[in-house]
Parts: sequence; C-alpha cells; structure tokens
Amino acid sequence: MSSVHAQRQARVAYIDMDYILSKLPSYLEAQRSLEDRVGGWQMEIAARKLALETLENDLSAQKALLTPSLVEEKELEIQSAKASLVAYQQQRFGVQGDLFALRTSIVQPIQDLVFNEVQRLGKEKGYDLILDKSDGSTTILFANERFNLSNLVIRALSRQDMSANVVLSDAEINQGSEEDAPVNEALEDKAAEELEKINSKEQQIAEKKAAQQKLREDRLKAYEFRKQKLKEAREKKKSDKLPAQQKDSIPE
Repeated sequence: MSSVHAQRQARVAYIDMDYILSKLPSYLEAQRSLEDRVGGWQMEIAARKLALETLENDLSAQKALLTPSLVEEKELEIQSAKASLVAYQQQRFGVQGDLFALRTSIVQPIQDLVFNEVQRLGKEKGYDLILDKSDGSTTILFANERFNLSNLVIRALSRQDMSANVVLSDAEINQGSEEDAPVNEALEDKAAEELEKINSKEQQIAEKKAAQQKLREDRLKAYEFRKQKLKEAREKKKSDKLPAQQKDSIPE
C-alpha cells in the first residue's frame, strides 16, 4: 500500500449557517430589531422624497406667477432638500453607514458564537474541513492546519525566483526547513513601497470624502445665506412701502 493510501482519509463536514441562525431566538430578536430600525430609516427617506417632489411640483405650478427672487429662493430650497436627502441616505445605508455599524454590533456577535462553536467541534471531533453551504459558495469555516500548503508554495516560489513579489517573515520562510534562504532585502523594500502606495491611496480616498462633505456643507451654508438675504430684501421692500401707504392715507 502506497504512503498516500496509508494516510487516513480527510474528515469533512458541513453546516447550514442560515438554518442555525434561524433557530436561535437571540439572533431572530436581533434581526427584528435591525429590521425595525431599517424600516424607520426607509420611511424617513420616503417622506423626504415626497416632500422634495411636492416642492418641485409647487414650483412648476407657480413659477409663472412668482418674482425671479422667489423662484431663486425656491430653487435653492429644492437643491438643499436634495443634498440633505443624499446625505441622509449615505449616513444610513452607505458603505460605513449606520446599517453596517448596527449589523456589526447586533448580529455579528451571534454569528461569532456560531463560528467559535464550529472551531471547537472541528478540533474536538477531529474534522479536517467544516464548510458552510448556506451562502451558495461553500465557505470554509474550519480547516486542519495539516492541509495548509501556503508556506510550502511560497518557499518553492522564493527558491525559483527571488525577484518575485513574495514577502515572508524569516520564521515563515524557515518553517519546516532550515536550509531555506532568508527574505531578500529587495523584497522587503518592495513590500514597504507597496504598503506606502496603499496608505497613500487610502489617504486620497479619505481626502476626497472630506472634500465632498465640505462641498455639501458649503452649498448648504450658501443656501442659508442667500435665503436670509432674500428675506431681508423682502422685509426692507415692505417697510419702504409702508410710509408711502401711510402718507397716501392722510386726508388733505
């Protein structure tokens, strides 16, 4: 019998994460709480959209009867409402919005409990692989380290071509063989260069987001300023007319 056949067969198992979570009262309660919050946010968005649509319809119907200054004021009000709606949607449902944060704080801890239990069962029962079939992509939740060939592949690549973009610590390269060569300084420099590029890109993204936020805030401030000026102009116009009306009303 060959050495391959002499080895024991891999023990593989799977779970259905969705099914497990559906049977956990704590998860169902957390999910209901999350859905209630999301429902409230969606209702707020719908109300803001309706208010915006009303503003646009009113302006369209009354535009011919309004003075240019009033038309400008209403257009500014519509622009402000649109900007406010977009900002609210991003705040609630953006990549790093409230929904992401809430799901992480409420649902993630329960999923972590399931994951930890899978790790315990995998080690205690001697499984080599435990998969999750619920998401349709067969995610690996637990894997015996004896099946991890990553360092063997990297060591082979480092022998074949030290100019390849392979970055390892000394401990990882020497794992299982003391004859393996240490990491080349050029590779370390390359890794530092790549890390600097990543950090620079992240900083550019952050700066772009900050600039967009500032632009929205500046537009809102400009709208409020112009709205106030238009209000003051109307009040001044009314006050200028009042003395003339009073003068006309004095009997001769």
